[in-house]
Amino acid sequence: MTSDLQSKMDTGHSRPLSDATTITANGMSLTRVASDQDLLLTYLQNRDYPCPGCGYNLRQLHSPKCPECGQNLRLGVNLVDIKLGYWITCLLGCSFPAGIGVIVLTIMVLNASYVRFNNIGLTGALLLLYLVGMIPTTIALILRRRAFVKKSRQIQLILAVTPLAIIVMILGMIFT
Repeated sequence: MTSDLQSKMDTGHSRPLSDATTITANGMSLTRVASDQDLLLTYLQNRDYPCPGCGYNLRQLHSPKCPECGQNLRLGVNLVDIKLGYWITCLLGCSFPAGIGVIVLTIMVLNASYVRFNNIGLTGALLLLYLVGMIPTTIALILRRRAFVKKSRQIQLILAVTPLAIIVMILGMIFT
């Protein structure tokens, strides 16, 4: 061990990886590692922390269960700042056409006897297909947010720009 590392350990700047207690009895050494529940209860002994479910103050909790709402609690690690910019961009790019698709479908259902597709053309059919297709896409995007955020930033960017690029292409075909 280098002297620099040793001095940091001696001054308390280094922490062990686990909260372990070593007990020696009859020449045998037993190591007990604190469980997640023990660490949670220890953390909450002298801290005011609200229950994520109901907001009840969990200070001096005696079991890993909220006494107010009865929800089980667990120790966890959370991100300080979740990067949702690309997901929000993709959600906006999908939800706007999905909203228009819902309106178009509603009008079509309410006026089913009057709707005719004789002169809709290829561009109109593509636009209609895109608008209606964005409805389940938006729902899937909302339900699969975690999977989206786990993808690489480059893939997230491509997924975020794709719905916008498609609508620009369809609008370009309509107005040219």
